[in-house]
Amino acid sequence: MSNHKFYVYIVRTRMEALYTGVAIDPKKRVEEHNSGTRGAKCLQGQRPVSLVWVTPGPMTRSDALKVEKKIKKLSREQKLELVNHKPKHAGANEVRTLEQEDRRRDLERSR
Repeated sequence: MSNHKFYVYIVRTRMEALYTGVAIDPKKRVEEHNSGTRGAKCLQGQRPVSLVWVTPGPMTRSDALKVEKKIKKLSREQKLELVNHKPKHAGANEVRTLEQEDRRRDLERSR
């Protein structure tokens, strides 16, 4: 079983709040958030949520948690820039750098 199976995702609530999380299957996780059965408690009363951003590829759980932590430290404006693919701040560059490092490691391992 591969360790590289986690994604970082951002959902938007009906109240326009942004929530960042880590999941193996982001689409399934959004369904869980919306069903209320296994969703984050902070999203109760803010459903439905819609998936607005996902990392381009899977990564280790450790790397996904690092990316999630960096995103959670961003301002709302910076998160919106990331969601809209127009990052103008260092935080988004750091997120992309972590993703690039993960892909580089995958390539090196496959050689």
